[in-house]
Order: sequence, then C-alpha cells, then structure tokens
Amino acid sequence: GIRERSHKDKAPYAQWVDDGYMFATPCDSVDHEWVCSFLAHRLNGRSVTSVEFDRWRIENFESAAKHTAFYDMVREWSPVGQGYQSFSPRLEALEIAMAAGNIRHGSHPLLNLGAANAISVSDPAGAQKLDKSKSTQRIDMIVAMVMAVYPLLDGERDDFSLGGVIG
Repeated sequence: GIRERSHKDKAPYAQWVDDGYMFATPCDSVDHEWVCSFLAHRLNGRSVTSVEFDRWRIENFESAAKHTAFYDMVREWSPVGQGYQSFSPRLEALEIAMAAGNIRHGSHPLLNLGAANAISVSDPAGAQKLDKSKSTQRIDMIVAMVMAVYPLLDGERDDFSLGGVIG
C-alpha cells in the first residue's frame, strides 16, 4: 500500500524507502510483531533505556513486542499523553534545544515533512501541543521526536545519547 499512501498523502514514501530514510513492512498494514523483530535486529543486542509512547492502542504493539526479543531489550515503557499537560514540557524543551543549536536531524525528509505540517497550539494557560488539524500531511515523526528526545533534554537520562535513537 505504499504507492497508494504516497499518492494519498502527496509524499514520496517509496522513494524514501529506496533511499533508506524509512522502512516499509512487507504487507499493506503494519505488522507490529514484524516491527518489533526488525527493531530487535537493528539494535543488535543493545538495550533500550526507554520507549516513550502514545497510550493510544499501545496494547497491540506491547503484546507483539512480548513475542519478540525486543520486549526484553527495553528497560522502561513510558507513556506520553498527547494533551497539553503531558506534551507541553516536551515541546518547550525541544524548542529550547533547537534554538540553542543542540538538535540536528540532518534534514531528514520525514522530520521535515512533520515539522512543515505541525503547528504548535496553546491552551489559555499557555501550555502547548502539536496539532495537524489544518494539514493533510502527517506529523507522526516530529511528534515521535518530541517524545523520544525529552528524557535527554530534561536530564532524566544520562545513560544514552541521540546516537542510540534508531533512524
């Protein structure tokens, strides 16, 4: 389904797969067990300090992970809410790090796509989250980046680096 999704989303997913920027599952829908096996293989025996995840439907992924070596490679599963309260400190930390020049993503096309289509919205108290309601494009990768780098940016973790994030 990558060609159909490329057409629908107006994004060159097939080209990005060919160029090594993203990986496609071998079937039309996401096979979580395949993804977990792929991650375990890519990690090549290294452990993962934390998996930061959106709580929406995580049960499917976590259940699949338990059937693969990936589950035992993860030390901590950390839920991240997508609302203002949970997301605002993460987004603020990323914005500060980016403004200071501490975040570089090598102009990765999927992060560029997400960044170009996500907007930061605020609640009356000034808390922020990312929104895509006015876009037809995906913002998943930039949301994943915000969630993944936060433990590094706020000093929660000092035992891994951005180099350990699977790309």
